[in-house]
Amino acid sequence: MVGKAQLLAKQLTDPIAQYDCQLIADAGKSLSLINQQILRQAEVDHSGINDNTAETIELRFWLSRFIDTYQHLATTKGLTLTHSVTSTAPKWIEINSTALRQILTNLLANAIKYSDTGEIDITIEPTDISGEYRFMISDQGVGIHEQAQQHALKPFNRAWQSLQQEGSGLGLALTQQLLHNMGAELNFTSKVGEGSCFYFTLQLVPAKAKKLNHAVNNHLKNHSLHILVVEDIPLNQQVISGMLNYLSIKHTIAATLGQAAQLLKNQFFDLLLLDLNLPDGNGLDFFTTMKKNNLLLPDTCIVTANIILETEQACLEAGVKALLHKPIELEKLQQVLNQLVNTKPIFDRIQFWQLARFIPNAKLKQQLETLDNDFSIILQQLSCGDVSQNKALVHKLAGKAATLGMAKFAHLCDKLEQSNTDPYYYLPQLQQLCNQATLILRQEISEDL
Repeated sequence: MVGKAQLLAKQLTDPIAQYDCQLIADAGKSLSLINQQILRQAEVDHSGINDNTAETIELRFWLSRFIDTYQHLATTKGLTLTHSVTSTAPKWIEINSTALRQILTNLLANAIKYSDTGEIDITIEPTDISGEYRFMISDQGVGIHEQAQQHALKPFNRAWQSLQQEGSGLGLALTQQLLHNMGAELNFTSKVGEGSCFYFTLQLVPAKAKKLNHAVNNHLKNHSLHILVVEDIPLNQQVISGMLNYLSIKHTIAATLGQAAQLLKNQFFDLLLLDLNLPDGNGLDFFTTMKKNNLLLPDTCIVTANIILETEQACLEAGVKALLHKPIELEKLQQVLNQLVNTKPIFDRIQFWQLARFIPNAKLKQQLETLDNDFSIILQQLSCGDVSQNKALVHKLAGKAATLGMAKFAHLCDKLEQSNTDPYYYLPQLQQLCNQATLILRQEISEDL
């Protein structure tokens, strides 16, 4: 199940659905870890396994995603999950993330299981020792009786033995063993009726950020992107422009919603980075109005310093594809760009050959010879017709382009057909995308036939 969820997450185009699938995969991974506790405990005890395989993770993002897998369970019980990471903690660390996930899974699952009200919090804070950080998982649950505390971390001893919930009595013991393997110790304080706090300390080894830039840059360059950024503050404009320049992505800056509306009428953009609060209105209101009027609108990412949950929910429910919080981080911007453009290349080689294998080679060569002329005729007709005729023409263009793997060209045709915008005004963009895709297609066919 975990593998299928991860595979599905990569195939989906909607970043929200993609993220949800990843949560399912993470939850499945956590469930798998719990189900293996008994076997793992025996393995650790008898074979002396000390698996300290480390990997590089972005600590705050990793923890946030881990927390998300338990949000629904906590909310169902009326509990609030919170987490915080001190600003002094390294952004990227080298750690055995599999072991850390199981440790936090055991402790957080217990906190939810034995709490009916209140807040559960995961905190990472520095100790007095350089590079050492304390992980604390605290709850306001039932607590552990004093007489049970001295045996709570031993195998087959249930800390909450006076309660009726099911349990193997191995979770805390396994957590302790995993921490021992990492050179750490599990401790806790607890008071009946007030809750418990489990904690341990780890040396967090700083790591270099994963070298995603080169791969992401090449990926984005291959899509010939053009992004519209709507931001009114000059300093913020400089920052995001600098990031996009670093990624070699073409972009246009608009300081107001009025400027953005005018640009959107005359050009096609692959993505709209839209500030929430602008001098002439609210970015989300602008987005919903454009969408309601069925005007051509690219995939949209709201950029805001307002991190209130209600605001995020309103944006996502309105159809916004993603959110970026200010100050924008380069890695988060890359993630958004990668998620929103990864299915719209100029030429989709896989899609083309999946269909081309059913077309005789002679027919493919014939298509190649007449390709320029066929598209040129339709594009010329586009400049002479009325709106309804133009929409019929772009429908014809979209069908043929999709079959030939001209993904980005087909995508623009689809959006024009569905919008209230006259496709005639986008004739230059259509011509440009058509020429780019045709060139790649010609190279593809000549190399493989």
